[in-house]
Amino acid sequence: MYAITTDVSNGGLGLMAPNPMREGHVFAIAFDVRNDGKTKTISIGGTVTHCVKGLKGYRTGIRMVNDVHPGSMDAIKSLVQ
Repeated sequence: MYAITTDVSNGGLGLMAPNPMREGHVFAIAFDVRNDGKTKTISIGGTVTHCVKGLKGYRTGIRMVNDVHPGSMDAIKSLVQ
């Protein structure tokens, strides 16, 4: 499924998705991070914490699981600093 990232933090993501996701659902997610002119694809595991219908889709909270690769976590942290 394609979704738009609305928020990024050290512990999770906020998404706007076209379809609802079940709370507690565990899945893999991949997204691109651009930093210093380079693009890196980040792959993480996530758990849906909430999903609420909005005007343009479903606002969905994703908590990252603890097995995020250290290099991926560094890229995520660079986004939120």
